[in-house]
This record gives sequence, C-alpha cells and structure tokens, in this order.
Amino acid sequence: MAEKITVKTGSQNTIKAYEFLKANAGQEFTYAEIAAEVSPDDPRVAKVLGGVNSLMKKGIVTNGDPKEISDKEYKTIVVNPDFEVEFEFNAPGDKGKLTEKAVQVLQFLQGQGRDVEMTAAEVAEEIDWQPIAVNGVVNGLVKRGLAQREAVIVEMPEGKEKEVKVVVLTDEGFNYKF
Repeated sequence: MAEKITVKTGSQNTIKAYEFLKANAGQEFTYAEIAAEVSPDDPRVAKVLGGVNSLMKKGIVTNGDPKEISDKEYKTIVVNPDFEVEFEFNAPGDKGKLTEKAVQVLQFLQGQGRDVEMTAAEVAEEIDWQPIAVNGVVNGLVKRGLAQREAVIVEMPEGKEKEVKVVVLTDEGFNYKF
C-alpha cells in the first residue's frame, strides 16, 4: 500500500509535473519532455526543474535510466509508486507571516486611506526610510497580492508630463488584519 504524503508547494508546475508523471506511471521522461507537457506554450526546463528536484529530494520521483537523444544522454525521471501524494497549494500571496518592516509599511499605507496613491519614494520620505528599503518591502507586498504598482501620469513643475509608479493597496491589503 502506498504511503500518503502531503506536499506544500507554491508552484502549479510542480503539481502538473507530478500529475503527468503519475498518469504515466512506470514511464521515464526527461526534464524537457516533462516541461513540454506541463507548459506547452513555454516548455523551458527551468519551468519544472526546481519542482521536480524538490519531489526527488522527498523520494516522490526518482531517476530512471538515462535516455540517449541525438548522441547525448539525458537524465530521466519516473514517479515512485510507493507514495500517494496530496498537494497543499500555497498561493503567491500566502507566504506566512509578514516581516516587521512589511507590517510597518502596510500599516502606514492602510492609515493613508483607501484611495491613496503614493510612490515608494514618497512612502520612504514619510516613514523616514531609504527608498530602496521601501521598494523591497513593496515588492514583497505585491508578490503577496496585498499591493500593486500602477503607472500614473503626473505633471512636473516645468509643465512636462512624466509617468511614475504608485503603490496602491489591493482590497486584501487594505483589509489585512494584524
């Protein structure tokens, strides 16, 4: 009887790679073949390499026999039938607790009201941080789905228009509870 195991992942490609291998149990595939099945529109090996290697470290998939293609040997992967895998998908916005700095920036932005649009530099000036630090924190908030950057046109003092990126909280970010 197969051992049940739960795997947490933030990559749909990891899940798709496993499902493809499981559906073709006993058959061996190269990384390129797996990538072509998982992402036919963009079949780069990099799309599946990390996820498949992660599954390999857990013993869920294993190395098969090398496959020769055009006079070159390629590693193959095969699903391990000893495991029954259930995936727990962590969406990009679900990465655990916020850092202390992320909490500070998010609370500041929430305190500015629902429709505020500020550049990262303006936020940095208000909270007395370096702009690069705020940019890093905002990038993390964007990855979590708590904020987004939007391009807006502003009029400069000399009358010229310039496009700048402003930070805007998503509904999830505005309603985030600490």
